[in-house]
Amino acid sequence: MGKHFLLLLLVLLISTCKNEPSVSKDKAARVFVDLLVLKEKYYFEKDSLLTHQKKVFEKYATSRKEYEAALAKLENNEEEWNVFFDAAEKYLDSLRKSNP
Repeated sequence: MGKHFLLLLLVLLISTCKNEPSVSKDKAARVFVDLLVLKEKYYFEKDSLLTHQKKVFEKYATSRKEYEAALAKLENNEEEWNVFFDAAEKYLDSLRKSNP
């Protein structure tokens, strides 16, 4: 009984310690920018917007849930938000340069 309890406790501890989101700040910033561009482009075409949003998540091999979890992790950390927005700005600048 004691061994099973310890094993169960160990499994629970390991599973709850995984606080790192599976989406890096850089990847989340790219998803963020791509989603903003799509919202601008397909503002009046909701079906097209949803279709293209799905493609963005596929492109970055992530899900909306993982992306939102990564953003939520940044929520109360101004320094991390600044890093995130710097990465987003750099990516947006690179898009502007490649599509003048």
